[in-house]
Amino acid sequence: MLLGLAVVYLRLRTAERGRNTAMIAERTRAKTVGTHKARLQYPNIDIARCIGCGTCVDSCPESGVLEMVNGQAMVVHGARCVGHGKCAEDCPVGAIAVELGDIAVRDDIPALSDKFESTLTPGVFLAGEITGWALIRTAISHGTVVADEVARRVKELGPAPENVFDLVIIGAGPAGIACALESKLHGLSYMVLEQSEMYGTVGKYPRRKLVMLQPVTLPCTGDSAR
Repeated sequence: MLLGLAVVYLRLRTAERGRNTAMIAERTRAKTVGTHKARLQYPNIDIARCIGCGTCVDSCPESGVLEMVNGQAMVVHGARCVGHGKCAEDCPVGAIAVELGDIAVRDDIPALSDKFESTLTPGVFLAGEITGWALIRTAISHGTVVADEVARRVKELGPAPENVFDLVIIGAGPAGIACALESKLHGLSYMVLEQSEMYGTVGKYPRRKLVMLQPVTLPCTGDSAR
């Protein structure tokens, strides 16, 4: 019986070594073709905290972004990450976070605070894809955070003078609509400026553009049906 268990163990170890070798080779190939890192969303793994459960690999809806190598999660094709964030949400130990990738050579990514306020122009907030983050769900979250922050400041400083809005929202895309609805919940005075039509951003999305993987919660409206 012990001999049989030893044979099974050796076969499993051999198979595992084969998978590890294949994943390392795939990682090398990814580096060669330049898909190992993303210029926008990128899953950052804290190896010191990773317990090797593989939950992040199973959670990721994209192919080949994350793989298990030598008992730990590894980013293989980071360029395929589009920022779903499922890996970070499902990790039981918080060992992974979706962050902006290598933006050292990017001059179009704005410098923002954790409330999405410009670090160069106080009082100006940016939300949605202009910040470098994709997906409707993310844009709605950004817009909501901006409205919450403006409401907090209005509560501290008092309402704006007569004929002055607490908040002017430029663009009625997912971020702008969410910001407007959240502002309404807070009782803010606001104006939405849109150069075309409401929801025009969504209507002009290119075909096959990945915009949403999970249901979203829109202020004043609730959860989406799907």
